[in-house]
Amino acid sequence: MDFGNPKHLVAAAQKMRAEFLKAANTVPVSVHQAATLRDDPVIGPFWVSKFSLSIPTDDNSCDALLQLVDEANLLQAQYDRPTSAPLRFEWVGHRSNATKDTPEPPIGEKEKFDNLSAETKGPLTIFYIYGGSFVFSQVNFSISQNTPSCHRKLAANLAKDTGAKVLLVEQR
Repeated sequence: MDFGNPKHLVAAAQKMRAEFLKAANTVPVSVHQAATLRDDPVIGPFWVSKFSLSIPTDDNSCDALLQLVDEANLLQAQYDRPTSAPLRFEWVGHRSNATKDTPEPPIGEKEKFDNLSAETKGPLTIFYIYGGSFVFSQVNFSISQNTPSCHRKLAANLAKDTGAKVLLVEQR
């Protein structure tokens, strides 16, 4: 492939799109979503402190959205109605005196967050919304590489370069 030739790039993009759509039409959304919930071990020069927020009891936004979907579903297509789950997050920060092979210490999440905060150089917090699975994670046309754990190294580098904490939210 000639990366300088626009026709080659367009042809490659069309082929990738066709392959992705073929896979997308044969694999249920729930299977793709399950793949995004992977949680790799924490290994490397960064702190990771995980926490979750419980499901709001007075929030009817999901029901309202599903009602709109049902009203627009003129062909009565069957779909799995999503269930609510707690929101899960990860704080990520640079961890000095650790190498790329250093495992996560066996301490609690609060202590990890306290250590992360102690190594944070300034008041800045970065809310990192990862994405790009349709561009960067199309190896075997799988979205399983789009999880918080796949973005920890980048988040840790952002934290190191900016002196900030980075907050990742788990996305289904």
